[in-house]
Amino acid sequence: MIIECINQSAIIGVIGTLSGVILGFILNLMIRIGKIKVIPNSLSQTIHELNIDGDPIEQKEINANTNSITINLNIDLYNTSSFNQKIGRDFKFIFKSKKLEILNEVFYITPSSRKKFKNINLKPNELLNYDLEVYINNNFETFLESNYYLEYKNSRNRSIRKKINKIHMLTNECEPRQ
Repeated sequence: MIIECINQSAIIGVIGTLSGVILGFILNLMIRIGKIKVIPNSLSQTIHELNIDGDPIEQKEINANTNSITINLNIDLYNTSSFNQKIGRDFKFIFKSKKLEILNEVFYITPSSRKKFKNINLKPNELLNYDLEVYINNNFETFLESNYYLEYKNSRNRSIRKKINKIHMLTNECEPRQ
C-alpha cells in the first residue's frame, strides 16, 4: 500500500514538472513573437486643381476640375517584441471600395527631401514616428466612398493590412489606439 502511494506521487510530480516546462516554453515563445503596431496620429488631405498657368492651387472640395489629392499621414510604428527585430517592407496606402481597390505608393517626408517609404527595421521595443504622403491622381469619386488602409509585408512575406478610420479624415485628428 505504501509503495502504491509513492509511485502515484512520483508520477504526479513528473507530470507536473513536464507540464510546467512545456507551459514555460510556450509562454517564452509568445513573448518573443511580438508584432509591429501601427498607430495613426494625424491625417489630413489637400485637394488641388490646376490654374490657367498650370500651377496647382488648393480647393475646398472635389469637383470636375480636381487634378490631385495629397494625403498627409503621421504614424507611429512600434515593435512590441522585447527580444526580436521586426521588418516591414513594401508599404502601400490602399483605398478600397465595394467595386475597386487602388494601391498607392507611400512617400516618407524628411526636412530636406521626399523618398519612397519602402522598408523599416525596428529594434526590440522601438517606437519610430514617420510623416507620410500619398498622392491620388484619379478615381476621386471612389476615394470619397473608400475605406483606407496601410499595408506592408512582414519578415515572413505575409501582407499585413491596418485600417485607418475614415472619420479621422473629417476631423484631421486620430485618436491613438491601445
